[in-house]
Amino acid sequence: MVYLMLAVAVVVIVQCVTKRKKQAESPKNAEDIPAVGEVCSPDVQETRKKGGILPVLYICLILWLCGLALIGGAYKSKKESEAIKSQGNRATAYITRVSEYEVYDEDGDLRDVRDIYIAYELHGEAYKYVIKDAYMCASENDIGEPVESYYDGENPAVITVPENVESKVSVKLPLGIVIFCIPTGLILFFGIRYRMEKRSRVNRDG
Repeated sequence: MVYLMLAVAVVVIVQCVTKRKKQAESPKNAEDIPAVGEVCSPDVQETRKKGGILPVLYICLILWLCGLALIGGAYKSKKESEAIKSQGNRATAYITRVSEYEVYDEDGDLRDVRDIYIAYELHGEAYKYVIKDAYMCASENDIGEPVESYYDGENPAVITVPENVESKVSVKLPLGIVIFCIPTGLILFFGIRYRMEKRSRVNRDG
């Protein structure tokens, strides 16, 4: 979902650039061209600025949502993991299989995915668990290696692997913060620029 929203932001940017380029290249009517020494009215200038700032606001909104989605996903994973870990039910699991393959994401691009299969035993009963789309590093050479895990006391089949959760948070959280800060910087930049131009225009007219 996040990659799809980023793709939409890129499409919006490309469309805005293309539209501006076409407008610059298209011939203008004589009526639209101000006479020599004639200046556009403040209302016309304000309308043009609003029309130019709207695409920026749309892009910023998309980037904000992408950033919040990544930050929220990291926070949710951390919270769920801590809820299980706080129970103190620790189990030593062992890697039994590592499956690496490629899948198409929301944008239609191929990306590498790693599923880690682990097994653990509790009270004489064997359990199996699959870490889908794992963030932690593991390969076939790690088969048989122990993995620290914690299970839910009410449902031993539900476990959390802190190493994988920490790896996921270390990727999603910084990326989400960066993506969230980009539109914030853009808004501050254009906001300060607009205020400076407005103040300069007021001083010039005054």
